Amino acid sequence: MRWATTASCALTCSTRSSSRCAARFGAERRRSSYVARPPIAQERLELTADRRCRYNFRHAWKNGVHAVLLAPLDLIARLCALIPPPRLHMLRYHGVLAAHANRSGWRPACWPESA
Repeated sequence: MRWATTASCALTCSTRSSSRCAARFGAERRRSSYVARPPIAQERLELTADRRCRYNFRHAWKNGVHAVLLAPLDLIARLCALIPPPRLHMLRYHGVLAAHANRSGWRPACWPESA
């Protein structure tokens, strides 16, 4: 019996189904490395002498700005704003593709009836 472990799970592979198990463990490893990824690039974040956080952009903006200086709590507030609200879809449809467009009569008017 072979064992494969990550930080959060242990997986047992028998010799008969080792290829399927190896593929599954590879997917688990990729998923765990994706989840453990930091929200911003750590090598571009610095703490200045006056205790503010400086985040260097990869490319300068059109107006020449190449970094932003924030207080530590302001940086955390901006990172928290990126977290989606719980139990809500991240993709929202408006107009003809919205959920209630079928009731309003717009969707049938835009697409022909299926045969």
